[in-house]
Amino acid sequence: MPAMHNHPEATAPGPKEHFVMLYHAALAIMNRMNIDDLLPAVMEHAASAYNARDGFIDLLDEEKEALITRFGTGKYQQLIGTTRNFTQGASGEVYRTGAACAVRSNTIAANNEPPLVIAVPLAANQKIIGVLGVELPGESSQPAPGLDWLEHLSRLASIALDNSYHYSMVEKELMVRKWVEAAFQVSEERYKTLVDNIGVGITLINRDMEMTSVNKQLQKWLPHIEAQLRPKCYRMFANAATICDNCPVTKTFETGSINEKIHTMLVGGQTRFFRIVAWPVIHKNGFVGEVIEMVEDITERRKTEEQLLKLSRAVEQTSSSVIIVDTDNCIEYVNKTFSQITGYTPSEITGKKVSILRSELTPAAVYQSIRPAIIAGNEWHGELHNRKKNGESYWVSISASPIRNNENEITHYVSIQEDITLRKQMEEELTIKNKRLEEALAELERTQVRLVQQEKLAGIGHLAAGVAHEINNPLGFVLSNFATLMKYLDRIGDVLTSYHECKTFMSQSQDPEIQQWIRKLEDLEQAKKLGVILADMPELIKESNDGLERVGNIVKELRAFSRVDQQNNFDAYDLNGGLESTLLMARNEIKYNAEVVKELGNLPLIQAVGGSVNQVLLNILVNAAQAIKAKQQSGMGRIRVKTYHDTAYVYCEIEDSGAGIPADHLNKIFNPFFTTKPVGQGTGLGLSISYDIIVNKHHGDITVQSVLGEGTTFTVKLPIAQ
Repeated sequence: MPAMHNHPEATAPGPKEHFVMLYHAALAIMNRMNIDDLLPAVMEHAASAYNARDGFIDLLDEEKEALITRFGTGKYQQLIGTTRNFTQGASGEVYRTGAACAVRSNTIAANNEPPLVIAVPLAANQKIIGVLGVELPGESSQPAPGLDWLEHLSRLASIALDNSYHYSMVEKELMVRKWVEAAFQVSEERYKTLVDNIGVGITLINRDMEMTSVNKQLQKWLPHIEAQLRPKCYRMFANAATICDNCPVTKTFETGSINEKIHTMLVGGQTRFFRIVAWPVIHKNGFVGEVIEMVEDITERRKTEEQLLKLSRAVEQTSSSVIIVDTDNCIEYVNKTFSQITGYTPSEITGKKVSILRSELTPAAVYQSIRPAIIAGNEWHGELHNRKKNGESYWVSISASPIRNNENEITHYVSIQEDITLRKQMEEELTIKNKRLEEALAELERTQVRLVQQEKLAGIGHLAAGVAHEINNPLGFVLSNFATLMKYLDRIGDVLTSYHECKTFMSQSQDPEIQQWIRKLEDLEQAKKLGVILADMPELIKESNDGLERVGNIVKELRAFSRVDQQNNFDAYDLNGGLESTLLMARNEIKYNAEVVKELGNLPLIQAVGGSVNQVLLNILVNAAQAIKAKQQSGMGRIRVKTYHDTAYVYCEIEDSGAGIPADHLNKIFNPFFTTKPVGQGTGLGLSISYDIIVNKHHGDITVQSVLGEGTTFTVKLPIAQ
C-alpha cells in the first residue's frame, strides 16, 4: 500500500486555531519526562485536534523486532501490549516507507464507509522509533487539521520521547539514581546501607576504569572482586586485558549521557544475562569525574521474552491459519497463513466480524453450534465451507477454544484452521467418479495379478527350460548309445544264430567228447535262460525305445510350454498341438482321476501367444481333474476335450464330470481371489488370469456352463487373426 501525503480527506485547510492547539500540545508534552505520562498526553491532543475517539501509539521493540502498541484509545485500547509486525496496517506502512500515510480502516462507519486512519512516524536520531495514528470520524462538527498538523505533533512527540527515554527506565533504575545521588550527601555507612539492599549490582568507576566501590549484590555475582585493590572493570566483567567493545562506561565518560549494554557472564557455572547501565557523575565544573554502573540480572526476563518471541514466530510461521477474536466475535489477530489462504490482509480483516468468512455452503446450524460450545469452555472441532475475499469457497478443519485470563474469565477465542480444500475436492471427485474408479481399481487388480503371474510364470519357465536342458543333454547320450547297443545286439543275434546252427550240426556227431560239450552248452543255456532272454529281448528293446521317445517328447513339450521368450509375442499357434502339450504336462494330475476323451478337429493356425494360451488350458484341465477328485465318485471320471472352428474363430471345449459349480458362483468365478476350493487349496487367481489372457490379451472369450453334481464345461474362443 503506497504512502499517501495530503490525502484529500485528511488535508482540509485548518484554521488559525489549529496552530494554537499545536502550541498548547507542545507545552503539555515537553514538560512530561515520564513516558507513561507522555504517551497519554500526546494521544489526548492528537485525538482532540481531529475530534477522534480512536487512536494509537506503537513503539519499536528492537529485541522483539516488532511494533508494540504502548498506548491506545477507543477500540485501540484493547490492543495495548500486543505486537504488530512491520507489514500490518497503517503502522506497518509507515515503518516500511518511513513516511506518513492515510489508509482505510477495516471497520465500517455509520455512513457505510470505512473510516480513514492517518498515521505518521515517530523518529529520533534519524531512526523510526514508533508510529502515531488517529482514526478520523465519519462526520465532524468542526474542521479538522490536515495531515501536516499530525506530522508537526509527531516531531514534538519524538523529541519528548527521546528526552524521556532516560527518565522512563524501570523503577529500580530510578531508585538507583536517586539513592546514589543521595549517597554523596549522607555518611558512608548510610550510603552502603542504601546500595547494598536494592537487589541490583552497583559499582563506582573512575576515569582509569577502576572499580572504587562495589555493593554486596555485585560481590555475590563476582566474588573475586576486591574493591580496595581498585580492579579494572573490564578484567572483572570480561576477564579481558583491554576495554570491552561497545563499553557503556567509556561512552558515558565521552558523552556525559546514559548508556547501556547487554552482557553475559558465567555465574555459578551458568551463563547469565545482565543489563549494564552507566550514569555520569557530574562534578561541579561540569566534568564527568566518575560513572555509576548498575548491573541487573535479566536472565529470567530474557528467557521469558525469548519464549514469547518463539511462540509469536511459531504462530506467525505455522502452516495452519490462526485467528484470535474477542468475545464479540471481532477479529483481533490473524497470521500470515490465514492471509495467504483467504486473501484478506491483517489490516483488512482486523476488527471485522468473523462471520465475514461464512458461506451459504455450510448449514447455519453448524455455525450456530460453535459459540455455545466454546463459551461453555469446551473445544469445538469441525469442518466449515467458508468463502475467501475473492468469493471462492474453501474448506477448513477447525479447532476453536476459549482463552482465559488469570481470573479464569474468557477474554478471547482462538481458532486453529487447516485448509482441507484439496482433500474435500478429492473426496468429491471420488464420490462423483466412484464407478469409474472401481473399474480402474478392478483393472489395476487384474494388471497386478497378471504381472505377478507373469513373473511367476517366467520363473517357472526359466526353471522348466533349465530342467529340460539338463535332461536333454544326458538323454542325447542315452539315445545315441541305445542306438549303438541295438546294432551290437543285432550282431550278437547273428552270432547266436550261427552258434545254434553249429550246435545242431555237431549234435549229429557220434563222438562222445563232442556230445559231452553239447550237453554242457545246453545245460548252460537252460541255467542262464538263454531262450527266455532271446524271446524277451525284442519286446524289451521296443519298450525301452518307446520310453526314451516319450522322455524326449516330454522334454520337447516342456521346452515348448515354457517359451518364456515368447510370453508377449503373437506368433502362429496350433491349438491342437497346444492341447497335446498341455495334456502331457497335466498327465500326472489327470491319470489318477479321469480318462481323457479327445475330439480334435482340423484347425487352422491362429495368431496367439502360445505360452499364455497353454497356461489357460492347463489351468482348466487341472481344475477339471481336481473337481472330479473332489466329487469322490467310484471309478474314473471323464474329461472330454473338443476343438472346432468357424470362419473367424477356433473353439476349445473342456468338459468334466466333476462336482459342478453352484449357480450363484458362476458370475464370480472370473473375479480375482474368488475360489470355491477349501482354504489353503486355491488362490482364486487362476481363472481371473485366464479371463485376462483370453479376453483382454487375445480379444477372445471364455464362458462356463455347469450343473451342480454333474459337471462343468468351459469354452475358450480365440480369433484366428488378431
